[in-house]
Amino acid sequence: YHWLTEEQFGQIYSLGQLAPGPNMLMVSVIGFRVAGIAGAVAAIVGFFLPACLLMYGVGRLWDRFADSPWKLAIQSGLAPVTIGLMLAGTLVLARAVILGPATTAIAIVVTLILLRVHINPALLIFGGGVVGWLIGAR
Repeated sequence: YHWLTEEQFGQIYSLGQLAPGPNMLMVSVIGFRVAGIAGAVAAIVGFFLPACLLMYGVGRLWDRFADSPWKLAIQSGLAPVTIGLMLAGTLVLARAVILGPATTAIAIVVTLILLRVHINPALLIFGGGVVGWLIGAR
């Protein structure tokens, strides 16, 4: 619906990573941008309520079948799906926020740091933002 530009989405996503709590609270910012307070509330309810209800039901069943072999099979099968979804999300976000040589360099440095050092990613997002601002990256 073209509610946000790719750059706005990248900025909101980064803000969601820095804010305390679940990073998907960024949907409230998108809802607010589109339709004010009512949009923020609708976005939060529409995003979180179905998943909460589904997980409540699945959680009750999950505990009931704790020793079942199919439970272990499902867990093993969902691991690669989870990794794939995370990679897909990363690629979509990268296309939106890596806009040139400067942002490419920042992304590479942040990735290398994350692969080598155990550090809070929020610090790297903040640091990348500061470096980008200082060099005027676009």
